[in-house]
Amino acid sequence: MTRILHTLRLAALCLTAALLSSVSVYADETVTETFIFNTSAGLKAMGFDVSSLDKSTGLDLEENQAYSIGGNVSFSNNNNGTPTCIFKDINGALTLRIYKGAQLTFSVPEDCFIKRINFTRSGSKFKLSPISGDNYWNTSKQVSSITFTADENTFLQKVEVLYTRPSSSEASVAAPTFSPAACTFTQRPFQVSLSCATEGASIYYTTDGSIPAANNGTLYTPSSPIVLTNTTTVKAIAVLNDVASNVAVATYTYEPVAENHPALFQVVTKVSELTADHTYLIGSANKGYVLGFQKDNNRQAVAATITDGQLSVEKLASSTSDTSNPYPLTFISDGTGKFLIKDMVSDMYLACGKTESNQLLSTDQGYAASVVIDAEKNATLILSNTKDAGHCYMAFNSFDKLFNCYTQNPSEDPVQIYKQLTGHFTITEASYATYYTDKAFIMPDGVKGGIVTERPQNGGLVLTYYYTPGSLVPPLTPIVLKGNAGKYIFPLTSTTEEAPAGNLLRGTLSDGNTASNDDASGTTYYQLSMEEEGVGFYYGADNGAAFNIEANKAYLVLTTEQQQSMKQTGLIFTDIEEDVPAAIAPIRPAAHSAAPSLYDLGGRQVQPKHGTLPQGIYIMNGQKVLVR
Repeated sequence: MTRILHTLRLAALCLTAALLSSVSVYADETVTETFIFNTSAGLKAMGFDVSSLDKSTGLDLEENQAYSIGGNVSFSNNNNGTPTCIFKDINGALTLRIYKGAQLTFSVPEDCFIKRINFTRSGSKFKLSPISGDNYWNTSKQVSSITFTADENTFLQKVEVLYTRPSSSEASVAAPTFSPAACTFTQRPFQVSLSCATEGASIYYTTDGSIPAANNGTLYTPSSPIVLTNTTTVKAIAVLNDVASNVAVATYTYEPVAENHPALFQVVTKVSELTADHTYLIGSANKGYVLGFQKDNNRQAVAATITDGQLSVEKLASSTSDTSNPYPLTFISDGTGKFLIKDMVSDMYLACGKTESNQLLSTDQGYAASVVIDAEKNATLILSNTKDAGHCYMAFNSFDKLFNCYTQNPSEDPVQIYKQLTGHFTITEASYATYYTDKAFIMPDGVKGGIVTERPQNGGLVLTYYYTPGSLVPPLTPIVLKGNAGKYIFPLTSTTEEAPAGNLLRGTLSDGNTASNDDASGTTYYQLSMEEEGVGFYYGADNGAAFNIEANKAYLVLTTEQQQSMKQTGLIFTDIEEDVPAAIAPIRPAAHSAAPSLYDLGGRQVQPKHGTLPQGIYIMNGQKVLVR
């Protein structure tokens, strides 16, 4: 009998295992949806008519009406005699106001369960029941709806709802992917691209915290990458035939570089130079001041060096509390010939107040400005407001050292617009490129640059990457670039630092030939190329002869002696380790070994004094050595 029971149990286990192996197992996924009440974009996502806010200080919510942002979560309210409303104060700040006794209910579909709700309050006005902590509620129970009651008047900026929903093992539409992936960036503006593995799918994204959908967010196009200026969470979704993918989320964090280099700006001479992918300053037409922080509804003037139409700034403001440095701006076309002028520090837009005393009021929505630049390079900026659009002229008030708005265009103290000087290069799908310029620049995020020097030991050459993202590359330094494919824009700067010695790369500032009158007989010229053997430097012409090359490109030049131990037609890059120099492979090792030699990162040979070296990084036998 015991044996029979054992056999039955075994059969049952086998049957269970067989059933489990033939059924797809589905796990629950946690999803977050955020209702944002303190921005116009957030209110639009919930279906509110924000234009009515321009005519009043409040917007009442319909009682028991379900509001959503295109996702699975909805909320409704029970006013209990006093309407719940979106309120706008005199400074334009928005809040959701729930008055004492009113109720707010959040709901998800029956197969979903609410896990946690986070409340971001406005000031100290917050008292809801039930509540788990100071500003949140959570539960381990499976609930699809929760109602909160305001014990006192409660003001909210946003509400974040976390819930679980069943997720299949395979989505029919692939979620979008970000390029680059979530990261920290040091230079502004910063560009993000989106793609989807599902052919034909449309991508929608948001940057205000709301869940994207076909009726919420911005339709992404490859020709218009996402431009970020501050820490931002981007959410994206792909849609095909009314089927939506999972939401992809990436947070990009802005952190200014610890070491700052002078930023160079050139006066703008025509409106067509104003674009969303550059940084600008507003200055006082060679009077030595540029637009700075906002105080008491005025924009303060910050001293700057302006010489012959070029402006030099040691540091740009990176926080709204910075009162010492100019505030960078960017110009975003609204498609009608006007521009939204975005303050890249506050992440808000320049606008004119209802009176001159409230000039340059930064509003969440922003209002398009007209821009005209005359033959003297002076700019007429006409900022708009809700009351008298088109009649707020920006000018510099030299008496009070302020940037004011006027109902009539003043003839004195005009302003000029300055565009940050930038360079650019493109890295191909091979992940490599070369670059050469006569200006110092800051290496962009996601790219490293290196020089080619002779290997101290065993012959050959070594490609040493030590220009990392955020570091300064001296002028007239030909380099090899390594990074993801794409076009990179970066700021130019000034420095007294010189190009490193020992670099075998050469560059050109204009289209021309690689040969030089100083080259000896037998000199060989190589260009960066992708061949069957791999990426490397190969002959650019038969037998290594000189060849024509484009401006701002670098190439390799070797003497007869230097190429003795090399392959004659190609020098192939070989990655060794992430933080160890990549080598250009020799055809054979050197015939003898010499005593170890040490070089600094500039390619200069160094000798220990009294058997010791100063702290630093050195090159020995083609590898980096750290001396502590």
